[in-house]
Amino acid sequence: MRKTSFPYFVEDSLEKQWFFTLSDQQKIQYACRENGQWSEKIPIDGKTVRFFSVTMDNQDRICLLAYTLGKQLIYYEWDGRQWYQRTVYRVSSRFEDISWLSV
Repeated sequence: MRKTSFPYFVEDSLEKQWFFTLSDQQKIQYACRENGQWSEKIPIDGKTVRFFSVTMDNQDRICLLAYTLGKQLIYYEWDGRQWYQRTVYRVSSRFEDISWLSV
């Protein structure tokens, strides 16, 4: 499979850095940097993704929007301890598709 998403880099107010990429299997993964040390890459879940977008709000909540190969638009949010997710939209027609997204 071909990667179709750019990597994303965000930093919170405490200068913790987050780096998001797609794995070779098209799954979203991230690593965190604190005190000069990067963590191992951690998958968010097992969903196979076409592309995604990431941002951080002014309260250090990470918001991620992903479009899966199963034609689902999924919203993820990091609460400081774990990821929450919600399916926002399911593409049900073979004539419909999502070609671009941004958070």
